[in-house]
Order: sequence, then structure tokens, then C-alpha cells
Amino acid sequence: MARGFKFFCRLLPWLFFLPLSNSHALDLIVELKGLNPIFEIGAAPLFQSFSAAHPVRLYANTFLFSFEDLPSDLGADETARMLTLIRSFPEVKYVAVDREVEISLPGPNSNNGFVDLVDQSLSLPKPDLKPAPNQKVGRDLWTDKCWSLRYVMAPFAWIKALSTRPVTVAVIDSGLDYNHEDIALSLWRNPMEILGNGVDDDGNGFVDDGIGWDFVDHDGKPFDQTQIAGGLVLNAGHGTHVSGLIGATSNNGLGIRGVAPQAQIMALRFLGKSGSGKVSGALAAIRYAVDNGA
Repeated sequence: MARGFKFFCRLLPWLFFLPLSNSHALDLIVELKGLNPIFEIGAAPLFQSFSAAHPVRLYANTFLFSFEDLPSDLGADETARMLTLIRSFPEVKYVAVDREVEISLPGPNSNNGFVDLVDQSLSLPKPDLKPAPNQKVGRDLWTDKCWSLRYVMAPFAWIKALSTRPVTVAVIDSGLDYNHEDIALSLWRNPMEILGNGVDDDGNGFVDDGIGWDFVDHDGKPFDQTQIAGGLVLNAGHGTHVSGLIGATSNNGLGIRGVAPQAQIMALRFLGKSGSGKVSGALAAIRYAVDNGA
């Protein structure tokens, strides 16, 4: 108990003497070597006194701290000094700034000709999940023209898949067009959740997480928004594209055959429509995937 209390107390003097004018926030990911009840109980009053939010648990011993009212001119040296201070605490295993990461969306010089401008003012309404469609039968129309499947030698994987059981694959990306006709039958379904009732049926902390979770909007509709570019809906979106390559339904007369068509795709969105997101969102998505069998 005392170790957790000391961890916070040693931070307080450093925070107390920071100027509070022209301030900004700094988010840190902190992993502790072990859980301590006082960490969770005592964190809120201690840190709120110094304009810092209650730590949010990402998973297990890893928390997100949002330090507010830090100097706006806080430079790399001061940030490094703060990280060094926190790393010196015996309770701390790892600390890092919660940085933003991004994917490369199609640009004007790319082969597909899409513009490199994501319209931040345009949002697609998140559709409800439709019932799974009936399985169609027929040759996949575009499989032979998909060079990436040949590049990864997918035909050898298809032969192997005949004798393997289905697996759940978590796609931690920009979400998924979960009503896409070539993916809808390949979705992971949470057997313990009743969609649309507004209740956390399985008690895992996520309400209506029937096919995954949206760590950007914090809801059970991880719909892919990266298909919005230049004010137009131009393509399937990054996460949808990746999910299709992994697990598009085979022999349904549509699109392509995924590398692992027997896989179940768990949609976990941490990248917004601009293709960027926080590391903390990715970590929380990884934890969700592990906890739910991916």
C-alpha cells in the first residue's frame, strides 16, 4: 500500500511548481510492476488537485495519465526529464508519451489516383449491423486479379485451411464496413452480447459490443470512415481493405477470396477518419482482442 502512495507523492512537488498559464495537456502511458489498491483509490484526489485527470486503465497494470495545465512551451528536454523522473520510481515498469500514429492514405501520386485530402467536415452515419446475408455460391470475381494474394502465396494457405479450424483475427485499424457483402459472413460475433438492447450483457465493460469495439467513438459500431476523401466516398476504407484481404468470404460469386476465408474478423477501430489515432487506443484494442479470444 505504501509504495503506491509514495509513487504519487513524489510526483506532486514536480507538478506543483509548474506554471499554469498558457497551458496544454500531456498524455502518458504508464505500466506498473504490480497493482496496488491505493493506486486506484488514491489517484483521483491526489492528481485532481494538480489539474490531472484520474488515470484510465488501459489493461492490467497499464494506465493512461492525462496531465493538464502544463506549460505551453514545455519542450522536449522538459518532457524527457519528466519521463526520466517517473521511470526512476521502483513501481514503474514502463512509461511513454501517448503519441499519435497514422496510416498513409491514398495520395495524388499513388497508383489509384485518390486525393490526399480527408474531408474532416464530412461524416458518414454509422449504420446498424444488418442480419448476416444468405451465402451465395459462385466463383470469386476478382481473386485472380488481386496481385497481393499471389504475392503472399495465398493459394497455399487455402489448401492448408481445408484442414484447420476457424480462428478469430482482430483487425486493429480504422474500423470496418461491417455490412460489406463480401465480409458480413466473416464477422466475429460476440455470443454473449445482445445487440441493440443498450446493456452490457457479458459484463466486460463494453455495451453492445457484438462484433468488436470503436475506441474512437467508444461504441459498438466500429464503422470505417477512412473512405471519405476530398468530400467523396471513394473506396472501401483502410480497415475494410485489410479485413477483406484477411477474411473475405470465398466462393460466393463476389469480390475476392481472403487469405483465410474461414477466419472470423473482430473489428477494432482506433484510427479516425483522417487515418490517425493514439497509441493508447491501440493498446486498449489489443487488450480487448486478447480478452475476447482473438
